[in-house]
Order: sequence, then structure tokens, then C-alpha cells
Amino acid sequence: MFVINDTYQIGDLRMLPDGHVYLFHAGYKYQVDPNTTKIHGKVVSILETV
Repeated sequence: MFVINDTYQIGDLRMLPDGHVYLFHAGYKYQVDPNTTKIHGKVVSILETV
């Protein structure tokens, strides 16, 4: 989970060899600004209803 401009989101963030952090979503990657983004945790499991 991360926050960008006071909006909480869940997504796949990765640091690539170029040293920048990217958000991966729907086959696209978006560079993340570390000055406006704060990591608040990580998803460790997903619960599903049957």
C-alpha cells in the first residue's frame, strides 16, 4: 500500500536497474515521484470468498 497526494492505493511498485521506482498497472509502467509517494506496507495475503 502506498500514498500519493493523500490518496491510498494498492499496486505493484518496483525499482528497476535505472534506479527509478515504477508503478506497474494493466501492462503499463509509470514512474513514481519519491517526493510525493510514501510506502505504508505490503499485501501479504489476499482473502477470497467461496
